[in-house]
Amino acid sequence: MEEWIEKYIALLLQNFKQEAFELKLKHVPSFFYKYRNLNEYTFNCLKLGTVWMPPASYLNDPFESSLILNDKELTLKFFRKADFTEEFFTHYNCEISKKEVEEILIDSDPEMRFQTICKQKNINEDFRFTKEIRKELLKEFVDKTKRQIRLCSFSERNDSILMWSHYSDGHKGICVQYDFQNDNDIYNYLEPVYYTNNIFDITPYFGSGRVPLKIAAIIKAKDWQYEKEWRLTFPTFDENPNNGYYSVSKPVAIFLGARFDDNSESNKKTLFAIAKEKDIPIYKMDIHSSEFKIVEIKKIEY
Repeated sequence: MEEWIEKYIALLLQNFKQEAFELKLKHVPSFFYKYRNLNEYTFNCLKLGTVWMPPASYLNDPFESSLILNDKELTLKFFRKADFTEEFFTHYNCEISKKEVEEILIDSDPEMRFQTICKQKNINEDFRFTKEIRKELLKEFVDKTKRQIRLCSFSERNDSILMWSHYSDGHKGICVQYDFQNDNDIYNYLEPVYYTNNIFDITPYFGSGRVPLKIAAIIKAKDWQYEKEWRLTFPTFDENPNNGYYSVSKPVAIFLGARFDDNSESNKKTLFAIAKEKDIPIYKMDIHSSEFKIVEIKKIEY
């Protein structure tokens, strides 16, 4: 695990954005790689000079952009608010003392203690379904978050056997190389992925804006750490799945998978025509003769 990423996330959550940005710049790799199947979606992105950023809910990992909302902690956070006693008076037209608030905060079931105090004050509100309603609202919040956050994944490496298998059609696809060093805007949205065994607990930061949602989007299970992933991450609050194109600089190169020749002649010709039009060099990858490695073997003339 890269310790600097843990520090980077802590700075973001403390709202030290400039310090976080400067730390990130020290670790940004020279190149980024995007593994792709050879299909119309890939051709369109290359023609348009874009990448596709789907909502997190569309991605293959069921844990994508997962977060935890601790119900009890959220309840306590509500009762700890500086203006809680004033809000209580406004809502119920009677007072609640500081001692009663303290009793709520130290109780093993603060919500039930609150309801008991309300009943003692002859407040006859029906509290029976509030907990279930809140749970449903929290689930809706998590699901909506996954529909709103948009992501595009890159890797620091172009020689991953697993990624060629998973994301490039069993080595029949391509891997596109990008250099974003002259694109200052993109660095504002390009984030390193933090690999951990723990789902992000957003409770302490709930309601504090987009940063916690972005953090949830760049945290993944340690099983994925071989990918050495970076992400373009937009918490756009836009659920329209058709608004996912994002313009990027022209690719530095395109690498063909070890089984690229198994593609149809039509698809191969289409890729070469786009590369020629855009003046993007093409290189061929192949399997190593004596080791479990993928290596670059030659530049393709088209």
